Amino acid sequence: MIPQLATMNDALSLHTPSPLPADADATVTGTDIVYLADLQPQPVEWLWQHRLAAGTLAMLSGERGSGKTWVALAIAAALTRGRDPFTCEKLKPATVLYASAEHSPAQVIQPRFAGLRGEPARLIVLRKAVSASSVSSPDSALRDLEHALRKTQAQLVILDPWDSLLGLEVDGDHAAQTHPLLDRLARLAELHHCCILLIRHLTKPTVSRPARRG
Repeated sequence: MIPQLATMNDALSLHTPSPLPADADATVTGTDIVYLADLQPQPVEWLWQHRLAAGTLAMLSGERGSGKTWVALAIAAALTRGRDPFTCEKLKPATVLYASAEHSPAQVIQPRFAGLRGEPARLIVLRKAVSASSVSSPDSALRDLEHALRKTQAQLVILDPWDSLLGLEVDGDHAAQTHPLLDRLARLAELHHCCILLIRHLTKPTVSRPARRG
């Protein structure tokens, strides 16, 4: 299941992978195995129908400057008010945890969120987990993120951009290094029954196929 939300300058899209089953006692870093026969079918719990589901990762991709942060905050604003971002249909209000290494909470996030008429009491800004500091690491960022999730019980987490989690020790161009981090984020989403929305910059348009720019 990989629905596509939108395109902005042919470069902005949202993808929602299907959730992976997990043992309730599993940890973010531990090994988790389960027999399919032991699982009970569960309906998908949508934060936003067919786009953002509890217990999954989602990804919003686009060129730098194409409006990814504005779209992410517009989604957050609608959900904190208890509204579908497209139809404005009434939903259960959601708490959103927003982590950004590129945007000042007071100078960028707060005024944009206010302009989008979001509910400020339901938007929580996490300033430590996503850091461009040379001492940051995926392990410390994930610990901060999990601590914040336990404290806030947020239904939606936005990492803007997600690759700020990587730190200097991880090469974002090598899938062998980024996939383990994505696996850990997926497990974190499952354990805390939230959706983690990853904001991703596309590479420069030098490759032949646009799908490879991620």
